[in-house]
Amino acid sequence: RSWRKVFFETVVPDQPGELVKLLTLISDSNANVLSITHERSQHGISMGCTAVSFELETANEKHVERLMDVFKDNHYHVTLK
Repeated sequence: RSWRKVFFETVVPDQPGELVKLLTLISDSNANVLSITHERSQHGISMGCTAVSFELETANEKHVERLMDVFKDNHYHVTLK
């Protein structure tokens, strides 16, 4: 695995500004968003939340590990796909 292109999934509150908070963390971590999808009606997602999937361009495995730490430090439960 090259770690140049990675896929993440998470769930965020469906409120104005929540997606921006997550995108700011990604940007501040020097990762590049290649694609993003959010789905309010995904099966198993609680009312008032939205599932978000990202395709990110990263430098290497250590970059991905740092990004995962940033998500965790900011209370996001993110799954690496």
